[in-house]
Amino acid sequence: MRQRVLLRHDGGRLTASRFLTLLVCSGIVGFMASPLHAVVTLRVTTSDAFTGDESAPSAPASMTVRLERESPSEVATTVNFDLIFQTAQFDLVGACDDGSPCQLSETCPGQGTCRLAPVNCQKDARLADHILEVVPPDFQNVGTGEYRVRFALVTTTFVNPLPVIGDGVLLGCTLPLKAGASPGPQVIRFERLQVGDNQIPAREVPSQLVLELGRIVAGARPTETATPSVTPTPSATATAATPTATETPPTPTSTHTFTAGTPVPRTPCPSPRPAPAGPAVYVEDVVVAASGPVALIVRLVTGDKEIVATQNDLVFHGGIRIDSGAGGRPDCTANPAINKNGSSFAFLPAGCSGETCTQVRAVVVSLENVDAIPDGAVLYTCRATLTDVEARVEVTGVVASDANGDPIPGVGGREGFLCVEPPPTATPTVTNTPIPLTATPTVTAVASPTASPTPPTVTSPVPTSTPTRTVGVATPTATRTAPTVAEGNGCDCNVAGSRGGWSSFWLLLPAIYLRWRRRLVARFSSVRVGALQGSS
Repeated sequence: MRQRVLLRHDGGRLTASRFLTLLVCSGIVGFMASPLHAVVTLRVTTSDAFTGDESAPSAPASMTVRLERESPSEVATTVNFDLIFQTAQFDLVGACDDGSPCQLSETCPGQGTCRLAPVNCQKDARLADHILEVVPPDFQNVGTGEYRVRFALVTTTFVNPLPVIGDGVLLGCTLPLKAGASPGPQVIRFERLQVGDNQIPAREVPSQLVLELGRIVAGARPTETATPSVTPTPSATATAATPTATETPPTPTSTHTFTAGTPVPRTPCPSPRPAPAGPAVYVEDVVVAASGPVALIVRLVTGDKEIVATQNDLVFHGGIRIDSGAGGRPDCTANPAINKNGSSFAFLPAGCSGETCTQVRAVVVSLENVDAIPDGAVLYTCRATLTDVEARVEVTGVVASDANGDPIPGVGGREGFLCVEPPPTATPTVTNTPIPLTATPTVTAVASPTASPTPPTVTSPVPTSTPTRTVGVATPTATRTAPTVAEGNGCDCNVAGSRGGWSSFWLLLPAIYLRWRRRLVARFSSVRVGALQGSS
């Protein structure tokens, strides 16, 4: 018996800014509400997994993700969804850019990324125009004993219209079992399904995800063996059978039922992190009581370097946008305490407006002094609006200069997380509801032999063949169940953020200013000396 867990998404609460996080990594900017379409179904199916025994190792589960359209007229180009696994059941380990094992990107050397593809997952060979990224977000926002993995399938061919994905297998994964995994249903839930069409800018496609999950079975995978064939022997003459009625009691079973009406609670927000090791520019983590206006604070950690000017880009992920101020420029203000009155801020990409603005470039510099910025000082503050329960602001393209205008090597950037503290909610209950037993009368034919006198006859012997009925190879079938899930909220972090370039012109201004001041002083001194000589 297989149970399906289906959660349908057809517009609802998904905003343009949330889906934009997926399209940033493919260079597509913008997202518009789409007209009504047929529904695209993502079907996630797992096989049974076996815990193994003394003579055989555990056998992992295999997972297949398929795309199915209700109508051939529907198109899909990008697919993004999260699966949340139980760490007590599955042992999922990715690899950093240098090949070292990892669970999260924050554990990778340098600023490497932890990926589970192609270690555990591979895209289907027919998707030559797409890339598959399988990444565990650092901002997990899951309960204890859970592990969030983000799956993103995006195009690498930028033509209009974009190449579409046809029906069929999208990707396959291997899900190794955790040592000591207990037998029972596999528990996997999903969040944040997002499907986009082939337009530029992309439009949302109504979609649903169906989970068809296997079980974890104790012992080694059974070996299939053939059943010996049975050769029935024809019986002597018998009269017609006399039917008799018998009752066959049904086998009691139970169904796994989720009590409706109670939402799955979100995990509380993590505590803000301390400052990173310097030199670095970072956004402070923010925990707020509700979505709405919020202040983004950007700080500098000098790492014992003398830094007089900085430049960086802020990249928005999720439901966060910096407000527009005077003249349509970002509503950001340099910290007056550090006395960098030449600072400036601009939205990116150039010429963007509203939701199409996905970044802000910040230059913190003075045209009047080359004073060092204190360690831990606030560089600037931006007024922003949070429209989701979570968001991330990435810091990229970080450069800094000293008093001579020379770049300081090794200056990094750290993203900031914004999170709305969830209210306390009741915990959903799961009950086993027995199916009522009913007696079904079954009519069974019972042969009643009857003696009938038959006159002897003499016949020539006729060779006959004995009919043989062969029973095929037995195939063990495991009952499949699927946990019931509800849509939750996870960090809307995209797989790969865009990296902004930088111009060294602004960072050279302190050096230009110093040279200009020295020339003025020298010229003033020569004029004064000449005047004194003339007067004498």
